[in-house]
Amino acid sequence: MIIEKGMKKYILSALFIFCCAMASVAQGGALSIKGKVNGIKSGTLYLLAQSSEEKTDTLGSCKIKKGKFKMEATVDEPKFAQLMVGGFSGGFTLFVEPGVVYDAYLSDGADYYINGGSLNTAYTAHMKASDSLRAVVTGLQERYEAARAGRKFRSASLVNDTLQREQENLRAMTQKFLAANDNVILAYTIYSNILMRNSGFKETRGMYDSMGKGAKDTQFGRIIKERIDRLSKTDNGAKAPDFTLNDQNGNEVSLSDFLELELVPKKDGIKLSCDVPMIPLDERNIAYKTAKAFLEAAGADCGVSIGIRKSIPSEAGMGGGSADGAAVLVGLNMLCGNPLVVSDLEQIAAKLGADIPFCIEGGTKRLLGIGTERASVEFLSFAV
Repeated sequence: MIIEKGMKKYILSALFIFCCAMASVAQGGALSIKGKVNGIKSGTLYLLAQSSEEKTDTLGSCKIKKGKFKMEATVDEPKFAQLMVGGFSGGFTLFVEPGVVYDAYLSDGADYYINGGSLNTAYTAHMKASDSLRAVVTGLQERYEAARAGRKFRSASLVNDTLQREQENLRAMTQKFLAANDNVILAYTIYSNILMRNSGFKETRGMYDSMGKGAKDTQFGRIIKERIDRLSKTDNGAKAPDFTLNDQNGNEVSLSDFLELELVPKKDGIKLSCDVPMIPLDERNIAYKTAKAFLEAAGADCGVSIGIRKSIPSEAGMGGGSADGAAVLVGLNMLCGNPLVVSDLEQIAAKLGADIPFCIEGGTKRLLGIGTERASVEFLSFAV
């Protein structure tokens, strides 16, 4: 398309550049950080940001020359990040946003700063105010303890009243700030609390549910969700995750066996087969015993064919036989139309093996006594 000469062409060109710039910011944009590093004349500066529970990404890097640096990086959304000098521990934290220019003075002293960006500015101001109030609270706590130690109980009571007010002021200030920042600031703060408290599944999920959509749709909102998904796999009552590993001989060891049950005429009785040699196929096998006990207890007018594909090593102390017995009880009960309730199945199981009732109930439990007593485990978690 041909445009008129002169000013109109210039205006259209400027408009085109502006639209491209706005599109770049909307999809994620460049940011820059320039400044000085106190005491370090040369080296490499990195901008890092956590992207999952176990992964940290490098957003950008640059060389430090004569104590000065200028870094260019690109982010697709506001993030909590850290500036780190290669070869040195520790770093300097900040909230980075697309399209923002930051000015920094990096120093071990209290005079360091990183200026720029609305989120970073708001968070820095809040932390400065809360640190001041926290210092007041700490001073009052020391005065309270000193008064009590000196048996000056009236003075201690007066100081404690002031202490309680200032602590409440600190809580109120923090709550007000977080309520106004349903974004990466809130998500980062909650994630920090989760790590500090080593929160389990229920507490972590509760904290996540308290967040608004803005905070959930951020870097740390997704990381918290990732933690919830991981912890849910071993939460109280959850199905244990399956896995397969090789033993010292290179043989596969799994956490599960596979059983196939089929009702057959009563005259055929109980038929048992297994893909592993040396496994007994008669009343010495716990699956056979539980099938017989169930058919008698339920008064079932049938027999059963049981096929076992073993992955859990036999007689290895991993509960393979007990799990198979529990599976037979549950599976037969379903095939026969659930004539027995769970407590009936557990009573049958307890007569045949101490840990079979646990296998019927499932979940994550702490076993007591000989294994027939079960208690909830509230704070048990594994990285799987």
